Amino acid sequence: MAAGRTMLNLDTEDWGEIFIGCAGGGDSLLTLPLEQEPCSFAGQQPLQLNITGLMGGHSGLTIGGGRGNAILMAVQVLQAILGKLEEARLIRKSGGDKRNALARECRATLTLLKLLQQLPHGTIKYSEAVPGLAETSSNLAAVSPAASSCSSHIYYQIICSTRSSIGSELEKVRAQIAAAAQEAGANTKQDEAYPGWNPDPSSKVLQVVKQVFVVEILGKEPKVNILTMEPFWNATLEVLKRLAGCQMLSSCT
Repeated sequence: MAAGRTMLNLDTEDWGEIFIGCAGGGDSLLTLPLEQEPCSFAGQQPLQLNITGLMGGHSGLTIGGGRGNAILMAVQVLQAILGKLEEARLIRKSGGDKRNALARECRATLTLLKLLQQLPHGTIKYSEAVPGLAETSSNLAAVSPAASSCSSHIYYQIICSTRSSIGSELEKVRAQIAAAAQEAGANTKQDEAYPGWNPDPSSKVLQVVKQVFVVEILGKEPKVNILTMEPFWNATLEVLKRLAGCQMLSSCT
């Protein structure tokens, strides 16, 4: 049984930087069955809505920047259309192609899935310890019809990627996603999340290591940073999760 409560991780790739926290994360895969109905195009004009050219970006790095999400933009446009045209019908909707990227493109044909509106997206809470840091966030990453041999129903799959440096907050958001899915009649699959690491800028070990960097290594104060994506050393975080009260930092030797 480990008695110490100070942990130094020494395989960080970024020389001259000290990391004092990182976001944990977990995905949610929603499957929403929708009944199909025969549709005649007689007297109707099929339309396709394309939203392209958005900035996109890694959801862990840019989620707090207020960048547009093509899926949600399409929902807003379709709401306006369906509000004017009651006879409009869904043919197909898709958007996003990576679980960890902000959706920058979306293709839709007169559709509105109410579920998409209810799913959390963007920064949910900022850190009180580190100003400007997105402590908890969720990304509505992708929506697309799944391959199916069923002629009476179409099955839409929706991917949400949720991050937080606080495990309880992460699970709270994932529970909200599951509840919204259940209300809409969708199934939810959520694998076990990888752990986060809540930053403590006032920790004693950080002050000691910063001084070592100044006197013996760099000759100046190192940059103190927080990871906002899954680290390659997350086995260390599994250990940290089991050591209550442990102070940790990660650096490069």
